[in-house]
Amino acid sequence: MSKCNRAASGTELFTRADVGTVTVTMNKKIRKSFDRITKEHRIFVEERKHYSSVTNMFGVSPEKELALMERLNELGVRPEDLVEKFIRSGGHGGQNVNKVSTCVYLKHVPTGIEVKCQRERSQALNRFHARRLLADKVENLIKGKESAEQQRIEKIRRQKRKRSKRAKEKMLADKHHRAEKKKERRSISDTEH
Repeated sequence: MSKCNRAASGTELFTRADVGTVTVTMNKKIRKSFDRITKEHRIFVEERKHYSSVTNMFGVSPEKELALMERLNELGVRPEDLVEKFIRSGGHGGQNVNKVSTCVYLKHVPTGIEVKCQRERSQALNRFHARRLLADKVENLIKGKESAEQQRIEKIRRQKRKRSKRAKEKMLADKHHRAEKKKERRSISDTEH
């Protein structure tokens, strides 16, 4: 980290631990741009301080990243077991999609599960989404009926069964109604003859 002391004449004294003291003379225009750059750098460093505990690999909040990593660890998916490739995406996104390999291909070697994700224009976000999809698929494989996806499918099946029972009841009620109408017609025609 360097420290800057200004002199009134436009001379700058820079003190740096590994180099020592250096004197630099700048005109006003250069000084303004130098001040702007150092200010922007300070702001950037201050904004990044609360992210220092987690490496922001996927372009999402550290909380989401930690939650995903914990979930993968719980499922026994280690980073060493993953084969990750980057492919050029297709579809929406314009020139960026055509020039940059934003599509992410993940393969979990022990289970053989493969995932391909190209939802976003950002490779980092696609890496995050691909890992999330992989976690879902591994969970389905490991937990079977207990998994959320399996529960959702079972819920839909139960609803369809209920619907079919209701439909049968409605159909039978309609048949009884028609049969009653026919009986009424017969009785009228029988009395006339």
